[in-house]
Amino acid sequence: MANLILILVLVGIAAFLYASVGHGGASSYLTILGFSSLLPQEIKITTLILNVLVAGIAMFQYYKNTDYPWKYLLLLSVGSIPMAFCGGTIQLDPILYKKAIGIILIFPILQFSGFFQWAIQNKESSWNISINQRIFVLIILGAFIGFVSGLIGIGGGIILSPIILYFGWLNAKETAGLSAGFIVLNSISGLVAQYKIIPQIIQFNWIYLLLVAGIFGLLGSKMGAQKFNNITLKRMLALVLLIASIKLILS
Repeated sequence: MANLILILVLVGIAAFLYASVGHGGASSYLTILGFSSLLPQEIKITTLILNVLVAGIAMFQYYKNTDYPWKYLLLLSVGSIPMAFCGGTIQLDPILYKKAIGIILIFPILQFSGFFQWAIQNKESSWNISINQRIFVLIILGAFIGFVSGLIGIGGGIILSPIILYFGWLNAKETAGLSAGFIVLNSISGLVAQYKIIPQIIQFNWIYLLLVAGIFGLLGSKMGAQKFNNITLKRMLALVLLIASIKLILS
């Protein structure tokens, strides 16, 4: 019971902070559940379900408060949805899976530590290319991130958002909304790839996880879409994720 309460607290914190920047929180959910007794496949599916809920809430909040970039989401989805499905059909060795999670955690660590923001602020100019070239880049980028997302069990927003911001194609609010929508579509695609397994691993505890993630995801997304930017909390999360990343890679 104590272990469940700790997991719920950590999931709530992750949902709040990730939703505030338009993410679903998959990388943190993978880490939290990775130290439980769940099997890799159970962790992946549980994380994707939480991802759909939290990112879906975040997408709705950003849609209401920003000029939503539907064209970008459509182009990214052309490549990401089928590749997320392909990645979702592949089952990694449990040890390799944990190391892969540890590597993926590098992205949220850099995100919440402020490194990406520093790199974006200090870049010389935006990446100006033709419309046709931009379409090609978005489709290829979506396909690559989609495959990784389906393989590991994430939505891919934590990889996508710093790239879009670095290119200078969208502002921070628009990028957050785009990432949320991208996460929802990839997560659903990854779940569809494993639809036969889901009924076999459904657990009653999911109700608590979904309730906590939904409530805190809603709070985080509402504050993020308006004015929330608590640097201290994000730096603390980056430190926790760094410790978890090192532990998973070395395990």
